[in-house]
Amino acid sequence: MSHSTGQINHDTSEPNAKAIGWSMLITLVTLLVIVFLCTLYYRGANSGELNTKETSRENLDLKELRNYEQKTLNEVKWIDTQKGRVSLPIENAMDKVVQAYK
Repeated sequence: MSHSTGQINHDTSEPNAKAIGWSMLITLVTLLVIVFLCTLYYRGANSGELNTKETSRENLDLKELRNYEQKTLNEVKWIDTQKGRVSLPIENAMDKVVQAYK
């Protein structure tokens, strides 16, 4: 077994500052575009939800609103007759599921 006493050569080259700068710039621009698109999506989704709430039941006081919510949550109604989708109160839906698995 021979033992070498030679010198270890390390890489002494400098990093390419121009490439690093461009990479950082591209990353920054990409992140800014993503933040901008997320902001647009959030504003659109939020305003759509607000518009739906405002147009559906505009000037209800709290008592009327609670009565409307209870009626809506507890009534059975067709959502889509072609697809067979029905809105059920949660208690009824749970009972149906339990009956189906017995």
